[in-house]
Amino acid sequence: MVPDAAYYFPPVIRGVGEAARAAGIRIVLGTTNYDPREEIHQLARLDAGGADAIMLVTARPGVDDVTTWQAIAGIRTPVVLVERSADGAPTTLRVDSVRSDHGFGAELAVDHLAERGHRGVGLLLRETATAPWVADGHRRATRRHGMTDAPVVFAPSLRWGDGSTSDVLRGFLDDCLAAGIRAAVVLPDDLAVSLLGIAEGRRLRVPEDFAIVAYDDEIASFATVPLTAIAPPKLAVGRRALEACLARLEQGDLAPSQRIQLTPTLNVREST
Repeated sequence: MVPDAAYYFPPVIRGVGEAARAAGIRIVLGTTNYDPREEIHQLARLDAGGADAIMLVTARPGVDDVTTWQAIAGIRTPVVLVERSADGAPTTLRVDSVRSDHGFGAELAVDHLAERGHRGVGLLLRETATAPWVADGHRRATRRHGMTDAPVVFAPSLRWGDGSTSDVLRGFLDDCLAAGIRAAVVLPDDLAVSLLGIAEGRRLRVPEDFAIVAYDDEIASFATVPLTAIAPPKLAVGRRALEACLARLEQGDLAPSQRIQLTPTLNVREST
């Protein structure tokens, strides 16, 4: 069950599908459109319909709320959280999780820019479930390198006809340049591509005048300057989630709960 099958999650779904075919398992896909009420409804429906296990990407940005845990505790079917954390779950609730270590991914990006001589790295984020982990990793890495404080900005979700995102990007670039910051990590790819366009519109050279690392690597390679990007291991997350389901089905309560984190990779291109 995913909140959206259009962006980010298709490779995860493919990973699940590949592992399922190899194991002779049928997968049923459901989407919630980021509606917590629909999520609770579908959990109950799948449980009543005889699903053997449920792989769940929760509709909420975080799952440290009582409603989520109550919904999971209220069904008999084993649940594996996918690209979500089980942190905050009641100790009495047996729930597995498989996710990308996005904090590590952000540290990879900052380390890469530090190796290229940058002493400060800005951070531009859209408000997604991934964003808090990326922000934590960016904070750890910039402190570890003793970097200059740099702008950290959250961009609003996109709305048709609303130019506020472009305004935020322009302001972010202005603030970076005013502070002497010449590099940024940007989540997700489309925001990074937009920032690149604004930089180029000001006749800034990328990466000579301003370096950009995108986070997600869905479309980063198609930018006018192919963007260096952090790529979460989406296929592997899907495969490992199905494996966690199988372990739970085979061993039941005898299997220890798993909280698996897989590390992203850095794909270096022309923007750094």
